[in-house]
Amino acid sequence: MIMETIKQINQNEFTTYPAHRVCAIVDTDMDARSAMDELLRSGIKEDQIDIFYGSEGIEVLDAEGEHHGLEAKIAKKIRGYGDVENEALRIYETAMGDGGYVFEVLAETDEEKESIHRILALNNAHQINYFGTWHIEAMTEA
Repeated sequence: MIMETIKQINQNEFTTYPAHRVCAIVDTDMDARSAMDELLRSGIKEDQIDIFYGSEGIEVLDAEGEHHGLEAKIAKKIRGYGDVENEALRIYETAMGDGGYVFEVLAETDEEKESIHRILALNNAHQINYFGTWHIEAMTEA
């Protein structure tokens, strides 16, 4: 499994919103390992890549805001005005429950965003979304 060679970065750190990150689901260990290798080769630093997996990943992602107190509950309510973000996070949690990996990769420029999208897509990622400051951009079809 990929978790033997790649740690779940920031596994214990909850954030209320994955701002400025390209997020995606990768279903298999081989594709996840390949995506990670290619991201690193492209110049993305390891500390810019978060990988969530399994029940620990679900708890950290915490789409429903159940495990991280008042701040998480408030963030869920704020995200809920459009509910697109909450739905995307629920899809990511379901994928982790089914054995998939959720990648969150920091993208500080449009060029980085497109490069990360390309790398993830070439490694069979799906549900690729960019979470901007006040919006979510679907980068692939659902």
